[in-house]
Amino acid sequence: MFARSILRGHPGIGHRGGATAGDVRAHARASPSATDGHPSEPGHAMTPTTLAGPAPAGRTDHHAFIAIEGPPGAGAAALADTLGAALGCTPIAGRAASIRLDTRPGHGLGLAGLLRADALVKRHRPSGPVVVHTWAAGVAADGAAIYRAEGTRLSAQVAEYRAVLEEPTVTVHLTGSARTLRDRLSGQRVLSADDRGWLTRRGALERVAEAHLTLAHEADPRHAIVIDIDGHDASAVADVVITTLQSRKITTPNAA
Repeated sequence: MFARSILRGHPGIGHRGGATAGDVRAHARASPSATDGHPSEPGHAMTPTTLAGPAPAGRTDHHAFIAIEGPPGAGAAALADTLGAALGCTPIAGRAASIRLDTRPGHGLGLAGLLRADALVKRHRPSGPVVVHTWAAGVAADGAAIYRAEGTRLSAQVAEYRAVLEEPTVTVHLTGSARTLRDRLSGQRVLSADDRGWLTRRGALERVAEAHLTLAHEADPRHAIVIDIDGHDASAVADVVITTLQSRKITTPNAA
């Protein structure tokens, strides 16, 4: 189920390398409570993280977690402790194949934290399938709003999300990296898979991609975007989204 790795990259797409700590990663998922953990494991306590950014004004139900999904075995607890210490999060005991780290209410873990987690996971688990993804709760129950790493707002809610998705669980990653969008997508694993299996509407994916492109133009035409969609068929989802995005020829300046 968690056979693919965000660290190793999508088959044929390549490795995740090339992202920087200044990249932006924002998540939107409805949640009734700031103390909710993973949907299957609610009620986890959370502690502060120095890598987290502030929630939008007036909202206190924004938090993030990192889930590391992989084969069970010795070493999972040690990895959770290592990540927890490095990221300032609380390791959460989950299934044997899962490690979860939560930030405190009102804060979300940015891409800088995810990148540090990537490096730590690679160091402790150099081989074998692992999926690393973040999840933010309660950012916008009625839509999606995008925030920079420091928490400033980039764009208003995107109506397309409400029309396309029953649950706003689409991640938008805006980056100022000097690469074409094609290179960006080729250099990173853009989708994570989980066992909820709610995202099955192929036609909806193209509209999701269109919404992301619109958002990228609103924020800064120099930005490229990478999408992370939770779903049970990540490979097929990746094919649709990547094809749609590449067909729009959104680019960033060449690093050279």
